[in-house]
Amino acid sequence: MAEAQVIAPSEVELAEATKVREEVEALLTNIDSQHSGLETNFVKLGQCLDTISNSKYWLTWGYKSFKSYLSSIEPRVKRGRTQIYNCLGIARDLLPLIPADQLTKIGVSSANALRLLLKGGGTISGEILELALNGTVAELESAIATKLGLQPDEPGTWFNFGGAKFTDAQREEFIRTVNAVVRVANIHVEGSITNWQDVPSPTKREIFACLCAEFLSTYEAEINGTPGAD
Repeated sequence: MAEAQVIAPSEVELAEATKVREEVEALLTNIDSQHSGLETNFVKLGQCLDTISNSKYWLTWGYKSFKSYLSSIEPRVKRGRTQIYNCLGIARDLLPLIPADQLTKIGVSSANALRLLLKGGGTISGEILELALNGTVAELESAIATKLGLQPDEPGTWFNFGGAKFTDAQREEFIRTVNAVVRVANIHVEGSITNWQDVPSPTKREIFACLCAEFLSTYEAEINGTPGAD
């Protein structure tokens, strides 16, 4: 079988690749040096990364894959790869639906909430966009949760558990833990939990409430003394 022929980039393509790389370098320098650098540069960074991915500029720079290129810039961005993929996803999912200047004002956290709305089958209404621009992240997440049917009609305010990077081993341990809680506390679920994102909001709350109660009952008195004791 004949080997695939690798077509060398033209001078124009090389010049464009160099220009984008220099732009990314300038953005990363700003992100590094400014306290709120990511908040003011995340949209442009996402656009550049999308261009690099689509045009395969990473090949020109000697990387084996787009992922390996992202790994090379990961240390320059707080929260590393998670935040880099957030920037890329925001550019791909929300532009040009929402103009770049509005996205910058909305911010990374609220923009990610809007992405979840779209991925959940929802639409960005004028009311939701207004909340993203002028409300708090918590208010926006609560409105989106209601819109997607994730927030039950019951007392309390919406609480976002947030997220974190897990290794495969940590992810497996977490899933084993929540399944153990479900069995011990007799929490109703269909089968075993394999994907945390698929767990209904009330069930997540019940699982975390059980974990908190168990940990506090075991260690709180030891650490702080018995609550209410003289």
